[in-house]
Amino acid sequence: MKIIVFAYQNWGVKAIKTILSMNHEIIQVITHPTDMDKNEKNWFESVKEECIKNQIKCLEKTNSDNEVIKLVKKENPDLIFSAGWRRLIPKEIFTIPKKGTINIHDALLPNYRGFAPINWAIINGEKEIGITSHFIDEQADTGGIILQNKINLKINDKARDVYQKNLELAPKLIEETITLVDKNNVKPIIQNRKDGFFCSRRFPEDGKIDWKKNREDIHNLIRALSDPYPNAFCYFEGKKILIKESTLSEEDFRGLSGKIIQISDKGIIVTCGENHKENQALLITKWEIENAEKSSIIKLWN
Repeated sequence: MKIIVFAYQNWGVKAIKTILSMNHEIIQVITHPTDMDKNEKNWFESVKEECIKNQIKCLEKTNSDNEVIKLVKKENPDLIFSAGWRRLIPKEIFTIPKKGTINIHDALLPNYRGFAPINWAIINGEKEIGITSHFIDEQADTGGIILQNKINLKINDKARDVYQKNLELAPKLIEETITLVDKNNVKPIIQNRKDGFFCSRRFPEDGKIDWKKNREDIHNLIRALSDPYPNAFCYFEGKKILIKESTLSEEDFRGLSGKIIQISDKGIIVTCGENHKENQALLITKWEIENAEKSSIIKLWN
């Protein structure tokens, strides 16, 4: 098949490598400029570099404008595959390929459509997550579901851990999906748009900790926003403290929410929530003061 790939960062690179391994022809890649999102960190792979290495035509665009529409019409691909692309692909494009336009989404649809599905799933204390391949229609992540793969979430799994586990599922799912499409054996599960839900985009300021919440909820927020994502945070004596890692304390402490109970070699124990009938101690194991040396926080909290 002749395939156009809309791709960005690790998901996009993974899709390109998988499609090439299947001996399909990638006739064009559309990717975002590397510096499009100022909040991104440098742990992401470059789709443009992958294209240069494999001598694939690559166009950098922030969205699917008229230039992209004309290009896709001219190339007339058999299939469009989207992986990591950050914008809706318009109807003028997704209806062109005779085999359809497919996306891979890092959640178990119909839940967690939209933005930051991994982060939201961890915040909500989900026990499993996964990836979904689906056809693209006019709304975000609402097209017919083709295949899904799942992984279990553990209580101390951080966002990057889950991201990597999901990413490792991608090649097999991409290969199986494209094979079904190529052989015209797809039987998509039509999504009822009344089922499931959409997630909003997250911003750094959304990570402020409310110590009145129970310790499980706070722990989930911390691990969902662990590096390289913008961290959960709180303020202490006018300084912004980035809370990078935590765990549920085995020692039983109870008291006022947000109270520092103990500082030791293991970390800092803070009591959470408003239920004083059970252990609400959270052990903060990694932290730093914004724009300050890490060691200075011990002095601050002593």
